Amino acid sequence: MAATTANHCCPAVDPNTGFSFQMKTFHSLRPYVPLSPPSQPRSLPQYALSLFHNFSHASATVGGDTTFIVDAANGNTLSYSQFIAQIYSLAYSLKNFSLSQNDVAFILSPLSFHVPSLYFALMSLGIVVPPANPLGFESEITHQVQLSKPVIAFATSKTSSNINVSQHDTSTILYSSETTGRVKGVLLSHLSIIVLIAGYYHLRKTPQEHEESHPVSFFTVPLFHVFGFFLLARAFSIGETVVFTDRFEFEGMLRAVEKYKITFMPISSPLVVAFIKLELTKKYDLSSLMLLGSGGGLLGRGVHSVNRPEIALTELTDLS
Repeated sequence: MAATTANHCCPAVDPNTGFSFQMKTFHSLRPYVPLSPPSQPRSLPQYALSLFHNFSHASATVGGDTTFIVDAANGNTLSYSQFIAQIYSLAYSLKNFSLSQNDVAFILSPLSFHVPSLYFALMSLGIVVPPANPLGFESEITHQVQLSKPVIAFATSKTSSNINVSQHDTSTILYSSETTGRVKGVLLSHLSIIVLIAGYYHLRKTPQEHEESHPVSFFTVPLFHVFGFFLLARAFSIGETVVFTDRFEFEGMLRAVEKYKITFMPISSPLVVAFIKLELTKKYDLSSLMLLGSGGGLLGRGVHSVNRPEIALTELTDLS
């Protein structure tokens, strides 16, 4: 019921807090988000693709030729039409591996063009995707394998239409960061991610409403992390362009913002402080940047009050 407004749940909901005195629970005060019935067979890739088609038909700035992914290290790009073709082609090839729904495919790979299409192709077949940190210790990776019990694994040398996937099927297993003991595997269903994406999609504003340029995101978070995994699905659903690099470097990030006209970045709270206060930012044109999303730690009050005219931020969101 997270996507249900106070007016849609029951009359005994406090309109200011969303608290139901009858049910002793809180309800969302956000506008109602339409979702397909949970009983309807649908995978996360199917849902994201349907949203992308709807968005591209309604938008003058998004289409098949729109760039989806940019590798800032070498300038290589991948369009939406190329990415979608890769998903279908890879999913067709994966059927030859005799994989069954809810089988687990362990993925251990650094960031590359191949990872997003692999995620989506596997999930479209009902295969569970547990992406792991390729820089993890051998003991950590062994433990993650024991947790997920994969039937197939995808790794580098360094490290469909007739299949009905239930929204309640597991789409991915994401791992904790050992802050409370050993690594734990967390199962997420297709539905849990679909609900999150639906909220962004139906509450979004199109570039025409904003009179802004096409949205471009720079990923400072890895795709094996829950934040990066979700943002990838979100970006694909609403036709954004994604820029990433396999090795993060602060000035390299600033160069990417200037070169690719980045409009949004998800970053950690220490990085927000560096971004707002370091004089190095004055060397680059950061006027395209409209939104910073920060998580993992609270931002100090002083950060919000810093005035940097060369940075045209309209929103600094604390997600902690």
